[in-house]
Order: sequence, then structure tokens, then C-alpha cells
Amino acid sequence: NGTTTAHDGLRLGETSGSVVGVTGTVTISNSNITVNAHNDVHIRNTSGTISSFSITNSTIGGFKTPGASPAANAMVFEGSGTSILTAGSITGSTFSNNSSERGLEIQAHDTATVGTFTVSGNMFTNNGIGASFTQDNSANITFKFLNNGTAVNPLTTNVANALAMVNVFASAASTGGTIVGTISGNHIGNAAVTGSGSTTGNGIRVFGQGKTTVTLLIDGNTIRQTPKARGIDLQFVGSTTGGLGIVSTNDVTITNNDVATNGTPADFPLAAIFLAADNQGSPAKVRANIHDNTVPATANTFDYPTFDGSDAQLIYVELGGATAELVDNAPGSATALAELQSHNTGAMYADPGVALIAGPITTPP
Repeated sequence: NGTTTAHDGLRLGETSGSVVGVTGTVTISNSNITVNAHNDVHIRNTSGTISSFSITNSTIGGFKTPGASPAANAMVFEGSGTSILTAGSITGSTFSNNSSERGLEIQAHDTATVGTFTVSGNMFTNNGIGASFTQDNSANITFKFLNNGTAVNPLTTNVANALAMVNVFASAASTGGTIVGTISGNHIGNAAVTGSGSTTGNGIRVFGQGKTTVTLLIDGNTIRQTPKARGIDLQFVGSTTGGLGIVSTNDVTITNNDVATNGTPADFPLAAIFLAADNQGSPAKVRANIHDNTVPATANTFDYPTFDGSDAQLIYVELGGATAELVDNAPGSATALAELQSHNTGAMYADPGVALIAGPITTPP
């Protein structure tokens, strides 16, 4: 097993520079690649095309010492330079016990294209972050995170200071590009086990920045036990550079999710579902379609807008001159709050500035 930052279990390509890496068809199956001090699997391309990439029935990661150096990720896939991944998949595999780092990290850099990467029917247990999909510069990434974990064996992220079980991230320095993603049918956390969704982080976290355009469908997920954070946390904050006007329009569909953080008053619990259009220099625009979700009925969170323990469980906010819009599903509603209340179950809040629109909005293919 690898013992230093130079030692990965399996590496295709180089960690830096312009080496092409691997092209064509790549298959990893029925393999155990575990307990390396650095990445267990690291794949990086800078040009050329991987026409098909697949991992099946494999175990990756495991038993790195929490907080120790040089711990790294169980698996990293990097599309860099001008490289292209036509299609990728990971099925029937396990990513577990990976210290404070990520179980699975899929990255799109520079002007690369990563699409479509489907991660389905896998287990992610005891990682810092379970699965992460990130983008920077003007790269493009398309992913599907489907039916991972089960009601009997849900996904868990038990390491302290974890950001999320599922993480979607765009760089503040992005100059364009896209993230197109579907997160559907996943089970995160067990209601009977404290902190089993995440000890300190969110179940699903999305943080869109820069000029990246994000299109997401978050549908049919069951999330429990994120007591010190949110079940689903989606924030779109624009660019750190001022004076650019609206830098990205982000379409988010949130449907059929059953979410509860199970936080106690001592945890200072946050909302089960939180969505924000924000501005960290130049603003983002968010268009959302939110219906048929179930969150707790009691407004007892320490979240926006009062932070005093009386806030709602499903919250949609417009901040800092950003633009927030909500599809008005039939029958029509007078306000965004009324729309949320009539098409979802539980305690709701929407900023008065959130505007109703007719729709439709863009959804992932």
C-alpha cells in the first residue's frame, strides 16, 4: 500500500503537467483498492477522449487515520485541459472509511468536458464527503447520482466537520461552463442513529459560484440525521467580482424529497431544505420548481430569517440584490410562500421578494 503523498493505489495519468493519461475504454471491475495513504485511485487526463469509463463491483478506500497526513481521497477522477469523457459509470461498489476526505471526487477543470457520469447503486460509508462533483474555469460536467444507499443501509458520513454526503461545487473563479446534475432516489442517514446522515454537515450541499450555470434535479431522496446542519442546502452566490450584473442563471427542481435533520434544541438545528439566491460581488439568478416535498411541520429551526429557534423547515430566500423566482404550479398562488405551502408538506418560508413565474424551467436530460 502507498505510504506517502507520492503513492496512490492506482494512478492513470499524472497529478500535474500535460500528460494525456488514458484514452479509449477504461474498465475496473471486481477490484479491491484500499488503505493507501494517499488516493486509492487517481485518474487524470489533459487531452484526448475516454469514450467509456466504468467501475463495477469494487471496493475503494478504507481506514485512513482521521486527520493524519497524507490522507487523501478514495477516488479522484479529473478531466483537465481539453480532455473529454463521453460517458462514465460506477455501480455496485463501496467507498468507505476514508478519513476526513472524500469517498468519490469527480472534477472538471480548464475547458474539459465530463459527461455523463452516472453513479448508481453504490454504498458510501464513513467518509468526510461521500461523493463530490466540482467544476472550475469554463469546464462542463454532467452527472447522475441515483439510488445509492437503501432504507436498510443508508449512506452515512460520520466524520466530524464533514461538509456533506453529496457535494456539488462551482469555483468562485469560474469564467463560464456548466454543471448539469440529477440527485435522485438516494437514502442518506438512519433516523434511529444520531448523526448517521452527517455528524456536522449537510445531507446534500450545492454551492454555485462564479459564472457557472447550474441545472439540477433533486428528486425522491430520503434524508435523516444531519442534526447540526441542513438536510438539503443549495446556495447560488455569483461572482466575487463586482459590477457584472447577473452572472449566472441557475434552474433547480426540488421534488418528492422526504427530509428531516432530527436536530434537538441543543444542536441548534437548521432547516431541512434551504435554497438561496445570493450575491458575493455580482449576483446569481435562481429559478426553482419546488413541490411534493415533506419536511417537519414544526417551525423550530435556528435558520433564516430570525435565527431564534422559530424558523421554518423549507426556506427559499433572496439576498443581496440577487434574483429568486419560483414556478407557480396549478392551482395558482398569490405569493411564493403560498405556493410552497400549497404544494409541499411541513413548515414553509419564502422571502417576500421571491417572484412567481409561469415556468417551465430547464431540467436535466
